[in-house]
Amino acid sequence: MKLAKVFVPAFAMMTMALSSLPAQADQKVRIGVTMASFGHTFHITMMDGMKKWAQAHPDVELAMVDASDDSAKQTGQVENFLAQGMDGVVVQPVDPAATGPISKGVLKAGKALVYLNASPINRPTVSCFVVQTPSIQES
Repeated sequence: MKLAKVFVPAFAMMTMALSSLPAQADQKVRIGVTMASFGHTFHITMMDGMKKWAQAHPDVELAMVDASDDSAKQTGQVENFLAQGMDGVVVQPVDPAATGPISKGVLKAGKALVYLNASPINRPTVSCFVVQTPSIQES
C-alpha cells in the first residue's frame, strides 16, 4: 500500500483545512464526501484513510456516499450535502468535465470544497486539491 502513504497524509492535510471551518464549540464539523465509486480498490483505500482519520478526530463527522460512477447522481449528492448544512464537501469526481455545477453550488453556498484524485476541468478556486502527481516517487 505504498500509494496509501501518499494519500493518507494528503487527506490529513486536506481535512485539517476543512476542520478549521467555523463551527460552534458544541458542534462537530460536518464534511460530506462523495466518491466516484465504492467498488474500486484505490477508492476503498482512500475511504479507509478518511475513516481512520475521522475516528481520531471526534470533532469531525464524515458522511460518505457512493456516486456509482454516475455524474448526475454525484451532483445530486452534493446538493443534498448543501441542503443538510454540511460545513465542507470532498469530491472524488466521476467525470472531471462534469464538475462545473458542483463547484458553482458549493462555492455559492460559501462552503469549503476539496477535489480528490482527479483534476476538475476549468478548475475553480477551491479550499484544497489533492492529487498524486507524476513527480511523486514511490519507494
